[in-house]
Amino acid sequence: MARRKINRKRNIRKFVVAGVLSIAGISAFLHKSFDSVDFLEAKNNFKLRQEYLDETIKEEYGYAEGLKKIDYVHSTLSIKRGGFSTLISTYVNVPANYRGSTLETRVEVYRRAFDGLKNEDEFLSMLIDHEYRHTDLFRGRVKLHLPLNSAEEKEFVEKEIRERIFDINGDLWRIYAELYAYSSQISQFPKRKITNEFRKEMTEMYNSYVDSLYSKEETPLILALRKTFVKN
Repeated sequence: MARRKINRKRNIRKFVVAGVLSIAGISAFLHKSFDSVDFLEAKNNFKLRQEYLDETIKEEYGYAEGLKKIDYVHSTLSIKRGGFSTLISTYVNVPANYRGSTLETRVEVYRRAFDGLKNEDEFLSMLIDHEYRHTDLFRGRVKLHLPLNSAEEKEFVEKEIRERIFDINGDLWRIYAELYAYSSQISQFPKRKITNEFRKEMTEMYNSYVDSLYSKEETPLILALRKTFVKN
């Protein structure tokens, strides 16, 4: 009898503890539900968009290393690049001695990123799978692994990389940055719930930068880039 009474007390104690934990869990859930702005709320109310970027994105997904700020720009102006309206842009504070590594970046999210994209997965595809990769690249955290045939060819290509990719005045600086970001973004498509329209538009953008490689004179670097970045 004594043993059964002790067990009953233990069971009561466990129930009380479990009840407290459950209440704490519900409180945390309610706090998150009422205090955190989700994508749909931000999409429907432009006044909540900066809060969504400052809190929900930063807390749930974090910032890429070197990314200082994500700003929402509520403008009707549309930045056009290659025939497409830009949804999000990465800005770089480039030091005078830039050779592939900078100190910090800042991202601007434009109105069309919320008004035009269908769901949060498309938004995260643009922001995290694409723009964060720009930050990685500009911070010098990306190493170029190109298919090269010899040490002599490697030496020549490394010189080209310094002059054409790791120099903001180089003719391949922007092309490589976009090829790297779009290819990284496309590789994450399987884990994102995106529309066929979105998939097609991003793939077309990637292919347009691949095409730009074929307008360049054939050099060991250009040939290596063509092998690395193939049309989808």
